[in-house]
Formats: sequence, structure tokens, C-alpha cells
Amino acid sequence: MAVKFSTKLFIIFTLAFCAAVAVSTALSLRAVRRSFAQLESERIAAAVALTSHEVDRLGQDIDHRLGAVAESEATTRMAMDINSPKPDLSLYSSDARGAANQQLLEIFEFVTDDGTVISSFHFPDRIGQKDDWVISAAAQHPQGAFLARVDTTQGPVIAQLAVRAVRVGEKKMYLAGGRRLDQRLLESLVLPAGVRALLYLNLDGKGSPQSLLDARGEQTSAGVVAPLVASAMQQPGNPTREPFPSASASETFYAMPLVAPDNSVPAMVIFAHTAIERLAMEKILFEQALLGIVLGIAIGWLVSLWGAARISRPLAKLASSATAMAAGSSRAPATESGSREIVTMARALNETMEKLLAERARLTQAERVAAWREMARRAAHDFDVALMRLEAATVLSETLGSTGGHGEGARGEGARGEGTMLRESLESMRGVESRLREFGDLLVLPMQTVRLNEIVRTVVRDFEPLFSSPLTEVTRPPIHPEVALAEDLPDIHGDPTLLTRAVDLLLLFAVNSMPAGGAFTLRTFATAALVHLDISWLGSAPAPEESDRAFTPGGLDRRYSTGLELATVQAIISDHGGSLAVVSSDGYNHLRVQFPAVAASAESAQSSPESQGRNAVEI
Repeated sequence: MAVKFSTKLFIIFTLAFCAAVAVSTALSLRAVRRSFAQLESERIAAAVALTSHEVDRLGQDIDHRLGAVAESEATTRMAMDINSPKPDLSLYSSDARGAANQQLLEIFEFVTDDGTVISSFHFPDRIGQKDDWVISAAAQHPQGAFLARVDTTQGPVIAQLAVRAVRVGEKKMYLAGGRRLDQRLLESLVLPAGVRALLYLNLDGKGSPQSLLDARGEQTSAGVVAPLVASAMQQPGNPTREPFPSASASETFYAMPLVAPDNSVPAMVIFAHTAIERLAMEKILFEQALLGIVLGIAIGWLVSLWGAARISRPLAKLASSATAMAAGSSRAPATESGSREIVTMARALNETMEKLLAERARLTQAERVAAWREMARRAAHDFDVALMRLEAATVLSETLGSTGGHGEGARGEGARGEGTMLRESLESMRGVESRLREFGDLLVLPMQTVRLNEIVRTVVRDFEPLFSSPLTEVTRPPIHPEVALAEDLPDIHGDPTLLTRAVDLLLLFAVNSMPAGGAFTLRTFATAALVHLDISWLGSAPAPEESDRAFTPGGLDRRYSTGLELATVQAIISDHGGSLAVVSSDGYNHLRVQFPAVAASAESAQSSPESQGRNAVEI
């Protein structure tokens, strides 16, 4: 089943509009996501930098406080006592508490150079026991803080520690102190908008997160963050990890491992960036896309109605006119209505039809001229044969009359008179035969470039005596020309002599068609590839049948005419590739002549095989 054009237009427009909306939405969505991803990346980078700075600041503070304890007089006196032969370490079992309270430290202990705990604030039960990690930590980190898992009376904690060695004499004494790592770190962070922080503490040393701490110290389930923590534990070298889970979630998570000296991960800061703003913007984009699709369907329906009125129906009429023109009908012009393009197509179709009709008329005219000439040649030949016989008969009659009529008197005189009249008639008929032969044997000389304006000026100049003769003013009302010749008129190809003769005969026809006198107009102009000559005068319009046979031999009854003037003009113009017509409009009669311009006639000459290699053409 054939689909109507309006339906096709609706489907195509709707699909195109929806595709455009989809592409626009996709590009906008991509731009929004890219913009928010850039913003998110900047915020997370700022949060990471802020956290690193805060951890370093806290470590420097701990190292500074531990240094103050190491340089105090009490610590120096303790180190000197330890270097005595038999030191009593129990005297200093409570000194760690006083130093910790003084420096606001939560982890603190004094350790001898063999790793024995002298005094411990966070784990008093370990006094007298070995604590080898302090000595190794002092060797690795003589200055600065580090993270480590520390056992306390309340259980294992993750602490930020510093270790100092105090040498007095031959033995060293070590000071280890620091603070627990907990929600206070998160409270001290001033994070960018849309970012919150969670803290993971690897208390069991296995890296299996069960819960996280928020800034208020409350436990929260690890949930979807657990895989991210596990991945960061395996690759602690990167300060942050890729967002987890996917970017379509309401929050994206980033992991910042806090690495210990042994490359383990005792703690980790998890940054959660909210995607509420992005999701809200995406929702708006999707709603606008949906609204755009609905609007596109409505507009597509309206466009289909408009297309039916402005395109499909005018196109149907145009197709009908084209079909009629293809069938040869010249009375079915295309209707110039609809859109600008359809009007242009209809106008072009009508112009093409007019050109085809004009070309058909020109070809018909050329064929008619050829037929007239052939008829004229045959008629001239038949006239010649008949006149030769009549002349012979006339001579014989005159001879018989002169030899046999000497005694008859008046009767012989009458016969001679009849012979004289017959010879005069024969001479007149011989003139007609000569004109017929001239019409039939007219030659077109080799073509050359001709200026039509010059020919018109020459003919008008030759007619000047007719316009200004006193005898003419007495015998008939005066006639005067009005000449309007276009400037820069293109040249034409032709024989100047024959063209001058044609214009002369046309002007003579116009002058003799004005018995009441008056003015007549000669005008030249150019259109496209044609050069036009228009001769117009005021007068009664000829009957249609008279216009149709105006150019046939003997077609008009003129006292001055031999009946071949306009036929000769049409033959000359036809030989030059032009056309001639008699038109009446608004009370004026027009003789309209058109010739192809130089470029157009040159192309016609090149495309015509009969015109190549020919210097003279007999018409």
C-alpha cells in the first residue's frame, strides 16, 4: 500500500526531530557528566591535599611534643640514672603518665636500649617487658611521625607516633609517644562542598573492613565500600583510587591509604562525593528530552498538514501538468502556487514548455519556408515553360498575321494590337516568374557578426525621404518614427544585406499599414540569449485568420505588394535561426522578430552538422 506524502513527511520529520533531541540530550548529558567529573576530581584532589596536610601537621605536632619531653631536665636525669651501675627502674614507672598528660599525648612510654619498657602510659602492664619495635622505629625514623598499630589496655588502636633516642653516657633511652587516629582527624578537615570523609582503621591487621567511622565517631557499615578498601589495601601506592561503585550511583567513593613504614595500610580515609546535583541535572535533561519528543510529534503532525497544503497537493498538480505537457498539450500550464521551490519548478516547467513551443513554431516556420521555396521554384519552372510556349505562339501569330494580312487593312491592324497586348502580358508574367525564381533561389551568404542596431539605423535613414517628403504630406497624413535602441545590444550572426532587406520590408509593411498616419515605434532589446526587434503602430487588429496567413505568399491584399514581401522576410529570418510573428495588444499591432545572440547562435552552428563546412546555403 502506497504511503501518502504527508504521512512520510510526518514520519521523517518526527524521526529526525527525535534523533536531533536524542543527540542533543546525549551531548548535553556528556558535557554535564564531564563538567561534574572535572568538578568532582578537583574537589577530591583538594580533599586529599587537605588530609595529607592535616596528617603531616599532626605528625609534626607529635614530634615536637616528644622532642620537648626528650629535652626536658627530668628525662635527662632519668637517662643518667639508667646509665648507673645498678639503676632502679621502678622509680620511673609513673613518669610516662606525667609526661603524657603534660604534652597531651595518648600513647607514651620510656624504653631502655635493650627494649625493656621503663614506664608506659597507655599499657602499664607492659612495664618490664620487651618492646623491640621502638628500637627499630627509632633507627628508621629518627625524626618525624609515622602510623602504627599499638596495643593498649582498651585493645589495639591505630596511632600516629614518634620515637626519640636520648643518649647520656654509653646507653640510650628511647621515648615513644603519639595520639590515637580516630574521628578527630575527620573533624579537623574542612572539606569542599559535596564531599564527606570516613575513616577505616585496620585494627585486626587483616584488611577486612567491617565498619567505618564518620566525623561524629559513629560506626557505619562498610557496605559497597568494602571492595574499594580491599583493592586499596592490595595497591597502597596510589593516594586515591578510581570511583566506586559506578558513576550512576548517588555517591562516588575514593580511597586514600595512610601507609605505615613497613608499607602496610593501618588506616585509610574514604572520601564520598555526592552525585545529587549531577543526577538532578540529568533528570532535568531527560525530562526536557521527553518534552522535546512530545513537542516533536506535535510539530511533525502540524508539518505534515502544512506539507500536504504547501507541497504534496501543488506537487500533484505539477505532476499532472507535466504529464499533460509530455502528452503534447499546450493548454495545461503548471499552476505557480505553493512553496517558493514549487513555484520556481512550475515557472521553469512553463518556461520550458514555452521554449519548446517556440522551437516547434520556429521549426514549423522553417519547414514551411522550405516548402514555399520548393513550390516557388517549381512554379517558376512551370511558368518559364508555359511562357516560352506562349511567346513562341505569340511570335507565330504575329508572323502569320503580317504575311497573310496585307490586304485586309483594319483587320491586320487589330491583330497587331492584340499581339502587342499579349506581349506586354507575357512580359508582366515574366516579371512574376522572375520574382518567384528569386524567392525560390534565395542564397544565404557566409555568416558574419552583425549589429542589429546599425541595420535598423540604416533602414530608418533610407526611409527619411518618405517621412519628410512634401508630396507624402499632401497625399496622406504624416508618419514619423520613434526609435528606442538598447545599449550594449549583443551581436548576431547573419548576412547584413539580407537582414537589411528584411528590416526594410518590415518597415515598408508597417508604413503602408498606417493609412491614418501617426507614429510607429522601433525598439530593440535583449533577453537571455535572444536579441529582439519590435515594430509597433496604432491600428485595428487584423483578424485571426489574416494573422495566420500573413506570411504566406500572397497572404495579404496590399496594393503595393507582390504577395511575397512578408514571406521573403520570414524566409530570411528563418535562415538566420530567428522567428517572426504578428501580435496585437492594447490597440497596437506588433511585428516581433527575435534572433539568437552571438554565443547562442555559435553553439547552434557548432551543434548543427548541416552548417559545418558550408560557405553558402541555398534556401
